[in-house]
Amino acid sequence: TDAGAVRLGLAPGAAVEKAAREILALGAGLPPGSVEGLLVQEMVEGGVEALVGATLDPQFGPVVTFGLGGVFVEVLRDVAHRLPPFGAAEAEAMTREIAGARILDGVRGQPPRDRAALVGALLGLSALLQAAGGLVAELDVNPLLLLPEGRGVTAVDVRIVGRGPGSP
Repeated sequence: TDAGAVRLGLAPGAAVEKAAREILALGAGLPPGSVEGLLVQEMVEGGVEALVGATLDPQFGPVVTFGLGGVFVEVLRDVAHRLPPFGAAEAEAMTREIAGARILDGVRGQPPRDRAALVGALLGLSALLQAAGGLVAELDVNPLLLLPEGRGVTAVDVRIVGRGPGSP
């Protein structure tokens, strides 16, 4: 986004091709290896941005984080943390303990968000970290779009940093 390499609301066909050429031209001016390709995905609207992520703490192991996403997490740092494995009750508690939790319930005419799907995403992340056995150093889904109740969640941007065998 900061490099101007994101295009939104494109019609299929020529508009996507034009945007791809523009983005690749931007990439030509960056250091080698900076651009590995393009990602074209469905435009999903009407969601509240959340962050679901994890870091590998040297003392505690994996730590799962949840908060409102996008610029909110960068500016407000309003997040909840848990050590996996955890169950549905703990995942639900995470969604309610951040200061911005009321946004998920629907405010100012907005519909409530699909909290059940959010809880499912947190449980899935907890299970993934357990199965990975310490091989995930960082994982960020930001934003995870929280759609209106009954419509689920959609991961828009995912970043995973692995930790290879023999890493500290």
